[in-house]
Amino acid sequence: MVDKTIIMGYKIVFTETNGIIEGYSISDINGPNETKANIKGIYNKKSKAFNFTETKYSILSLKSL
Repeated sequence: MVDKTIIMGYKIVFTETNGIIEGYSISDINGPNETKANIKGIYNKKSKAFNFTETKYSILSLKSL
């Protein structure tokens, strides 16, 4: 949700190896501003939680400019 008024699709696709997450995110799926970006992060098996960030210079594709 953006600004509590716009709902935007968001998806993450990743693999996890020894607690390290690598993959990509897609925001505004099928929308005019669809953006695909690399992500990296960690997975904590004990707490079943993961944290990830889009990496610097990570945009793989962008529909609008």
